[in-house]
Amino acid sequence: MFSISIIIPVKNGASTLKKCLMAIEQQQYNGSIEILVLDSASIDNSCEIALQNRAKVINITADEFNHGLTRNEGVAKATGELVYFTVQDAWLSDITTLQKMAVHFKDKDVQSVTGIQAIPHDVDKNPSLWFKRSSQPVAEFLQYPKGDFRAFEPLRQKQICCWDNVNAMYRKSALINLPFEKTNLSEDMIWSKYALELGWKLVRDPSVVVYHYHHHAFSYSFKLNYMVAFEDRKIFGLKPIYPSVFMPFLKRTYTILKNNSLSFSAVCLPTFK
Repeated sequence: MFSISIIIPVKNGASTLKKCLMAIEQQQYNGSIEILVLDSASIDNSCEIALQNRAKVINITADEFNHGLTRNEGVAKATGELVYFTVQDAWLSDITTLQKMAVHFKDKDVQSVTGIQAIPHDVDKNPSLWFKRSSQPVAEFLQYPKGDFRAFEPLRQKQICCWDNVNAMYRKSALINLPFEKTNLSEDMIWSKYALELGWKLVRDPSVVVYHYHHHAFSYSFKLNYMVAFEDRKIFGLKPIYPSVFMPFLKRTYTILKNNSLSFSAVCLPTFK
């Protein structure tokens, strides 16, 4: 079985990092696993937690951190044949997550696999956003060897390129040949776009789930969505689309009506995942 290097960028992650690392420790995987924590000048005990849980710590100064280049630094120090990226406040949903992803690389043409993020059914998480499946997950194999990817409309290109370094695995050689760009956002989406333009084979497997959730203030969510819209414009040439105002509210109202034990504030206050 392939050896895996798990790379986790961290900054002041003490409140969540142990849960992230314990989920990795519990994985049923036959190959070797190493964990590299890229610590960006944490002032809490993130580094101590990492070392206590058998992770190697690579120190990054705060002014050096970059979403693309910092991950490249982790790849350069990784010894695994495969590289898995996640973040300090996410955790693998079951003990077979890494195994499910690694199996795809038995196909020598596969260069990367991405899964999905989900919100668990925890009482401290917004219940209107709890993860539930509407159908059985089926892996999607993406490859456009004749340059067909460029023929898609910009919106379709973005839909295909929904790669996510909260839950993504790569062949290390692919990241050496096509490293992440210097960018403050969307390094994973940019990488998948270039990879597909090169005709590489990628896999999107919705059966592979990590749990990840944030409560964010409106101002933070607004700024982040603004940055995402800017990146969509830069990468795909997409113009911003005004989001629906009423549909999220209606969905959350429906959630309250279906479950009388839920309060309006628990379901309808602004949140961002």
